[in-house]
Amino acid sequence: MKRLLTLVLAMSCGGIPAAGCARDASAQALPAPPARTAVVWPRAVGPVVPDPKIEARIHDLLRQLTLEQKVAQMVQADIRYVTPEDERKYRLGSVFNGGGAFPGNDKHAAVSDWVALADRFYDASMDSSSARRRFGLGRPRRSLLRRVDG
Repeated sequence: MKRLLTLVLAMSCGGIPAAGCARDASAQALPAPPARTAVVWPRAVGPVVPDPKIEARIHDLLRQLTLEQKVAQMVQADIRYVTPEDERKYRLGSVFNGGGAFPGNDKHAAVSDWVALADRFYDASMDSSSARRRFGLGRPRRSLLRRVDG
């Protein structure tokens, strides 16, 4: 299999002329592609001066996270499509309601329904038992960010 892949790769790269693809001496050579240069993003400049201790702590925290955890932290889920159990399991970055989302899809949900749903998400976000089992962590994580679209 490895030999076949090498042969196919060599043929597709011009190393071995494929049937009917013999090189014509009169054909003009293609121009060389432009040299690649690395794109360097500009350094952010703002009114906040970075604190080396905080930057080191951020770097340390990010180093400890798995790719799965980093992706989960970037997810902003809508209450129509996520449950407190999903938060407990995946440790989402935030949960919001907006664009017509209501607790239990009830447009006329009472304030107590909103509070109860927010409390369930909060409790799930602070539950350290699933984090301990899943990621070997012994402490509760930060509070889940909740957002209401007004």
